[in-house]
Amino acid sequence: MLAKRTGAGEVVPMVLACDPAVAGAQYVAAHKMLLESDALMAATLAEMGEPEGVAPAPDVLARGAIVIGDGRLARFRGSSDVDDLLAVPDAAARVHIRIPASGELARAERTAGPSPMRGRAIYLRAVTAATVDRARFAEVYAEFLDSLDERDREAFDAFVEWVPQRDAWTCAAFIERIDGIDLDRGPIGYPIQTEVDETGRVVSLGLLDSVLDAPTVISEIAVHIRTLGALGKPARLPSLSACGSRSDEAEAGSGPAPSAPETTSCTDGEAAAAAP
Repeated sequence: MLAKRTGAGEVVPMVLACDPAVAGAQYVAAHKMLLESDALMAATLAEMGEPEGVAPAPDVLARGAIVIGDGRLARFRGSSDVDDLLAVPDAAARVHIRIPASGELARAERTAGPSPMRGRAIYLRAVTAATVDRARFAEVYAEFLDSLDERDREAFDAFVEWVPQRDAWTCAAFIERIDGIDLDRGPIGYPIQTEVDETGRVVSLGLLDSVLDAPTVISEIAVHIRTLGALGKPARLPSLSACGSRSDEAEAGSGPAPSAPETTSCTDGEAAAAAP
């Protein structure tokens, strides 16, 4: 459970759901839990629409582990609390985030320019429409965008283009360091963009050119920064050097917890990913 408004200015380590090491650890832990708990197995198979009383085939068991693991990853994205993960592997990258003090986050985001409010409203309508049928989310989302007139589509596109800029400035302001990435904070913060001189020669690398799938990484880090800025650090911050499964089987199969509005929304990044 997150405590209210604690730790402003404190630097805390955070792992990422988009880190393959973290995602893989959830699936391995979930697979083990399914094998050890008949009740969890039954509940998960029922959620998947599989027949009862029949020993699941290996591929069904693997899909069940993915259902549980994905649920825990989604919960973690919304809470920024590692207690929502089933396991935290030693191989996971640690991002060291300075928790924003009051007003700091808004100032950092304003560096990207004002939020395109009309585009944001259209985006939220698209997500709301698509969420009604989660099994067809991407399809319904695309259909909604196709139905927009030229003016609304331009407003939506402006918002989609603004979101990565906001996230980049947010990360520059509040990332102190990332273990295993040889980048140092400079006068304007943590380097996100790669700097080149007038001849095109690279002067210094940024995060965008230092990790695979950098836009996804930056988007998730920004979500965690907003969550920590709004809610504070977790009341219990377990050692992220520890590895192992959690023991809360009762919650293992539950779906994602709803995100807090605005400050912890992780769907802004999805807008860019889902837009055709």
